[in-house]
Amino acid sequence: LAAGSGSGAAFVAAFRYLLLSALGSVIALFGIALIYFKTGTLNLAQLATRSEQLANPQGLAAFAMLVIGFGVKAELFPVNGWVPEVYGAASRRVAALLAGLASKLVVLAIVRILLLVFPGEEARQLLLVLGILGVVSGELAAWQARDITRMLAWSSIGQLGVVFIAFSLPGTIGLIAGVTVALHHLVVKSALFLLAERWGGAIDRLRGAAASSWLGAALFVLFSLSLLGLPPLPGFWSKFLVLGGLAEGATTLQLLALAAILIGTVIEGAYLLRVITRLYATADREGPPAVHRRSSLLASGLLASVLIGAALFINPLWLGLKDLAASGIDTAGYVETVLGPAGGGR
Repeated sequence: LAAGSGSGAAFVAAFRYLLLSALGSVIALFGIALIYFKTGTLNLAQLATRSEQLANPQGLAAFAMLVIGFGVKAELFPVNGWVPEVYGAASRRVAALLAGLASKLVVLAIVRILLLVFPGEEARQLLLVLGILGVVSGELAAWQARDITRMLAWSSIGQLGVVFIAFSLPGTIGLIAGVTVALHHLVVKSALFLLAERWGGAIDRLRGAAASSWLGAALFVLFSLSLLGLPPLPGFWSKFLVLGGLAEGATTLQLLALAAILIGTVIEGAYLLRVITRLYATADREGPPAVHRRSSLLASGLLASVLIGAALFINPLWLGLKDLAASGIDTAGYVETVLGPAGGGR
């Protein structure tokens, strides 16, 4: 997918991603081998009944290997250096697919392992630390970017950091917050990459671009405001859940994460506002050419309707997420379903 555009930069980016992904796979394989060495099984349900055998430094090392190995595709710090290069060289539709959907599937795999096999506090703290580093590094790099695609790529890293911080919260609130932030990022960041397809290139070239695509500019503003957390858009509720959970825990690391998210939001507002002011500024010359692909604008419009629909039907969504979270943390029910009523004794 990354090399699909056929450019030299795309081939180089895809090859570098291949090397980094292969290294991540090797690291993850070492983690899997260590888990098998300690427990004698790789069945998730059986591992859930033997999680105490992994409640030690060796178990934490295995979890760290899995997180780093899978984290290559989940845009997790520090193995996310491929993100701006690949997203910048690939087509915007591929970037939207990778940033919106592919990374979330890997996050769900990591969270599933966390809930079933590593329920201890040390594993959650590891996710929390990596999430904080992801937020800080991603937002600062996005603020320095001068290309809209690279800006969105680094911003995606910062948002994935928030996702990992959310999933580090214990209990149902962590699962609800993590799923909410991940789903919101899936919709918003996919739409922003599709909108970037209409302009692309340097941010300075966007001056007056709203004149050639007023609907695209308006949608960009809508998604940006939700990304910043302006009520009553869904982005507000997702950040509210994360910040509320961190404030309730109030450990040193959680308060540091809370501060990182708030500061990251301010930085995020600065670079998104820079783009918006360029879009609506009076052009000194004829505005930048827009790529007139109605399909991209239509897809962004559909995602905008999903965003607005989520804001209007927040209560049913909240009830559905509560049921999902209750099912997700029901380890005993999962073990019984897979291994049968006597599974805990096997």
